[in-house]
Amino acid sequence: MKSTRGAFTMVTSHSRLAYTDCFDLMDRALDDGKGVRVKFGNHGDAWSYRLRCNAARQIDRKENLHIYEEGHPLHGRSEYDRLWLRIRDIDGYWLYLEVRAINDLIVEDLSNGDNKSSGRNSRENEGEVAK
Repeated sequence: MKSTRGAFTMVTSHSRLAYTDCFDLMDRALDDGKGVRVKFGNHGDAWSYRLRCNAARQIDRKENLHIYEEGHPLHGRSEYDRLWLRIRDIDGYWLYLEVRAINDLIVEDLSNGDNKSSGRNSRENEGEVAK
């Protein structure tokens, strides 16, 4: 495909088969329960692979629109939406595929200020912050 500037542009594939590596990796992350990480030689490679995984999720969402009826939790959604994909520079460039959970977050209702945290108790930690 040629652009108006005369250069060729790359078209992203819409085939599930083009992303089997991404689906395999995301399945592995979900099966682990916490996630996985993959090391890349540079930031650009990690960025590109994250884009491929996001494209794979889009394909899965589109397919699920036709597979599941409206009202089903996966209608227009992907089971891979539970993953958080982020790049970290820790002795190299790592792409982390982490299962999102609120277990380690401090969560409080704003209406009454009661602590409904999952995991750590925020009222116990308030004293630590004030010190």
